[in-house]
Amino acid sequence: GRQVGTLRDGLSERADQVRQTQTPHWSGPASIAAAAARAALVAPVHEFVATLDVVRRTLYAASSSVESLRRQIENLDHDAADHGFRVGPDGSVTDLRGQRTFDTQAEADAYTAQRTQLAHGFADRAGHLLELGAQIDQSLTSVAARFIPTDTPSSDLDTILHDYQVSDDTVVEWSPPWP
Repeated sequence: GRQVGTLRDGLSERADQVRQTQTPHWSGPASIAAAAARAALVAPVHEFVATLDVVRRTLYAASSSVESLRRQIENLDHDAADHGFRVGPDGSVTDLRGQRTFDTQAEADAYTAQRTQLAHGFADRAGHLLELGAQIDQSLTSVAARFIPTDTPSSDLDTILHDYQVSDDTVVEWSPPWP
């Protein structure tokens, strides 16, 4: 989260520097085109900075949620172990105490009912924790999806570069639209 915040601050500062730069003391269509290109360069950066804010907030929230989830899993593991159970990573519950012998069928039934009730309780808690983990994962996945590139143009800059026939490093050809 902190690294994203640092990146966000740096990008925002650089975008503001570009936005605040003035064209030299010249005017006309070239000056207007330069101002438009500058604005087109800055706009996507500001959009990206806004996205980074969402990412930063989501990371901080997820970090807090993951820490809480970790503590709850540890508590569940300790509680289960105290009662002779083990909870698997998939939420399955295993009774570690094995077979017992009882003097009466009623004692055996009571013991079985108690163990079954405990196992179901641990399984319910594990299921709840798995759901929380899935929710945290979904929140992070939805934010990460914002960074998946698409084939569509991302800004007006592509249009400006195309209109003025600008390649990656040179102006290929340009005919002014005025006489």
